[in-house]
Amino acid sequence: MENCPVCQESVDDDITMFSCNHGVCSSCFEGLLEHNQLKCPVCRNPVVEYFQNEERIRIVVRSDDSETNGNNSLSLAVLYRELTKYRIRYYCISFFMIYFLYLFLNERIINYNLELENRDCNRKIDNMTITYNHFLNIKNDLMDVIIYNPLNKVPYVCSIPRFFYNQCFNLV
Repeated sequence: MENCPVCQESVDDDITMFSCNHGVCSSCFEGLLEHNQLKCPVCRNPVVEYFQNEERIRIVVRSDDSETNGNNSLSLAVLYRELTKYRIRYYCISFFMIYFLYLFLNERIINYNLELENRDCNRKIDNMTITYNHFLNIKNDLMDVIIYNPLNKVPYVCSIPRFFYNQCFNLV
């Protein structure tokens, strides 16, 4: 479709198609609804459904016999506004649900990564503690060894950890 048959302006994506395969721009369609024009402006067939943004929408006109003001049909403009309002609510709620799902999953991933880092850190701390305790055991288990210096002919007493003494003299 090149031009809207009502306003004669160029129409690209903003088009409302009727079941008779004629279409108008969305702003002209809103004008038709506001003036209760339920006929196609090209072929004058009654419009019972239309397609907008690849979505099929049926037009339902409801009458209430109990009204006393003489207006028996509900204005299509009001129906269209209500439909638009509900559609906007639906899109907003959907957006927020997806956003909160993203936040929840992102938080779970971050917590999982932090938990893995914490486990790795605890493992490293445990290894360091074992090494440190081993060092303390070696340090506390000293033995005195007399070393004779032949140059000055004086014996020296040295404290050597028993672990290293056993390693040097293969006493393990």
